Amino acid sequence: MKKEYIKKDGTVFPIALMAWIIKDENGEPTGMWGIVRDIAKN
Repeated sequence: MKKEYIKKDGTVFPIALMAWIIKDENGEPTGMWGIVRDIAKN
């Protein structure tokens, strides 16, 4: 998923977001794991 975030100074930058749900042995969600990556061209 692509999204835009805003830094404290007001600068907008694009990110790539990946997230996964962690489930227990019964298939019940117990947590979440994710990666946010800055994909701005410098």
